[in-house]
Amino acid sequence: MEEDAIDQIMQIKQIKGIIQTNTEGEDIVSTIEDEQLSHFMRFLVSYAPLFEETAELGSIKSIILTSNKNDNLGVFIGKERSLGILFARGCSVKKLYSQIKIFLKKLSIGDE
Repeated sequence: MEEDAIDQIMQIKQIKGIIQTNTEGEDIVSTIEDEQLSHFMRFLVSYAPLFEETAELGSIKSIILTSNKNDNLGVFIGKERSLGILFARGCSVKKLYSQIKIFLKKLSIGDE
């Protein structure tokens, strides 16, 4: 079921790569070849609890970084695993989320 969800996410036109990690920050699945980018995604996931505590934001479900020069990055954080998605610069965050929301639920990420 998880593999199917990952495959279906990768079929979305604007998605350029994904990385799924467990709670220890180890890769479960990755299609991202750039090791620095993979490391940065794992960094964001591991520091989410610090962001929550320091900024008193409450539970962080996602971190989105957008660029006007390069691709965008979305990190969706769950209790047991997280999913980083590299997506095309022209894709809106709202559109991306609407396309992957059902898959995040299948992967037990996000609204838990």
